[in-house]
Amino acid sequence: MSTLPVCSLTGISTRELTTEDAAHLQGFFEANPDYFLIVEGEPAGPDKAHEELLGELPPGWSFSKNWMLGYQADGRPLVAALQFVSDLLAPKVWHIGLYIIANDLHGSGLAQTLYHDFETWARAQGADWLRLCVVQSNVKAGRFWRGLGFADVRTREGIEMGRLTHTVDILIKPLNNGTLEQYLSLIERDHPASP
Repeated sequence: MSTLPVCSLTGISTRELTTEDAAHLQGFFEANPDYFLIVEGEPAGPDKAHEELLGELPPGWSFSKNWMLGYQADGRPLVAALQFVSDLLAPKVWHIGLYIIANDLHGSGLAQTLYHDFETWARAQGADWLRLCVVQSNVKAGRFWRGLGFADVRTREGIEMGRLTHTVDILIKPLNNGTLEQYLSLIERDHPASP
C-alpha cells in the first residue's frame, strides 16, 4: 500500500501524518473540539495528537498498519483527519477509529466526499470490510455513518473514553458483497452473543 486516497475535490490533498506532524494535528484537534467534547467529555489534552499518531492498540490485537491521514487545503494545514487500522483482528477488515472534519466545513459535503474517496481506495487496496464504533450519545455521527451504508452489528456497554462512560454501537460495511455471517466468522468478538 504505497499510495494514498486521492481526494476528488480540487484543492485538497492527502498525506500520511507521522509524529513529526503532531503540532499540526494538535492544533487541528484544539480548533475543532466537538468530537472530543462529545466522546471524552473534555477538549483534546495537550498530548492527544501524539497519542493518536503513536496509535497503540490493545495487547494481542493483530493488525498490519495503524494509519493517520491528514487532508490539506490551500492556506490551511488541515481540514480533516482520518485514523484507521488495516487488517484489524482479521485480514481485510479495516477499522475507522477517528474521523474529524473542520467545524466550519460541517454541512458542506466534504465529509461524505472524503469518505467515498477513502472507501474506493480501501476496496482497491484489498479491504473487504470497514468497521467502526459510534458512541450512542453522538447522534449526528451515528446518523452520518448509517447514511453511508454502515449497519449495526452489536452494542457494548460501559466503554470508558476520557471522562465519560458510553454505550457503543459497532457498525460494519461490506465492500465486496460479504454477508454478516461471513463477517462474524472473522471477528467473533463482534457477535452479539459473545462476551
